[in-house]
Amino acid sequence: MASRGYKEARDALMSLISPRAQLIRWRREGRSAKPLDVIGDMRGLCDALAIDFSALSCVHIAGTNGKGSTAAIADALLRAAASHAGRQQEFTSGLFTSPHLISPRERIRLNGVPISKEKFAHYFWQCFDTLQEKVGSAEAMPPYFKFLVLMAFKVFQEEKVDVAIVEVGVGGSTDYTNVIPSPAVAAISKLDFDHQAVLGDTMQEIARHKAGIIKSGVPTFTVRQPVEGERVLAAEAARVGAPIHIAPRLGDFALPPAEHPSRLEGAYQQENAGLALCVSHAWLHTTSWGREMCKLPAAALLASSAPPLHNGSASAPSSPS
Repeated sequence: MASRGYKEARDALMSLISPRAQLIRWRREGRSAKPLDVIGDMRGLCDALAIDFSALSCVHIAGTNGKGSTAAIADALLRAAASHAGRQQEFTSGLFTSPHLISPRERIRLNGVPISKEKFAHYFWQCFDTLQEKVGSAEAMPPYFKFLVLMAFKVFQEEKVDVAIVEVGVGGSTDYTNVIPSPAVAAISKLDFDHQAVLGDTMQEIARHKAGIIKSGVPTFTVRQPVEGERVLAAEAARVGAPIHIAPRLGDFALPPAEHPSRLEGAYQQENAGLALCVSHAWLHTTSWGREMCKLPAAALLASSAPPLHNGSASAPSSPS
């Protein structure tokens, strides 16, 4: 029997990249690489893999600029909080981001570390075999990114992570990660013009896609956005019944000098860090970890320092004291 280790898994994963010629042919035929019911299709594949979202506590992060940084900072903050509370041995975080620099293992992390080659191979073949049996043909297999999203959820469930921080790929409403039915917390980083062939040419259209991750009753945080974007986010939050707040920049918190990260240079990273701080604090207070592990810098200030977003505007952040 042929070996089915990490190298073979990596090669099989590469085979899931839709060939350029196929994509061109689909475009000429008016076909999309995505099924019309993206989320419904993803639910079916998750069911085939026995992925149970009720067993996962997810943080879902969309946006144009900074969503990956926000996800990584939130992951680091929660692990630091667990360590500070003396519970690092009990706490496991999962982080899914894209793209990767060197290895696809970088996209799926446990406690901040890319999953091992052994675990990658184990979960890859488990998912690959199950999905191949379900779809029945190589052409019908989920493409590269879609497969990794499914695999990440399977890893996080089987590894029993306490939090799964998931970065959106493109947009939000029809992104494969939006199969998450009800995350514990959602966040939308800075909006800008991106993937316009898919998301549209106006800020309103782009914001509408990103706002697709806002779910009923789920605390949601964002940053200062273009006016048109803020209006769309506020309207969608009001429509589905989700509280949405503007996260202050990290520098707006009254942190002791020892708690100010010295390596976060640039206004954009201050913005991402402030968003990550709000997200992390909210996750702690919407889960069983609660106040026992809430040792984040300036945590007590967050409730009053993240003003609600109403009709595309927000009051200035209250001055932390």
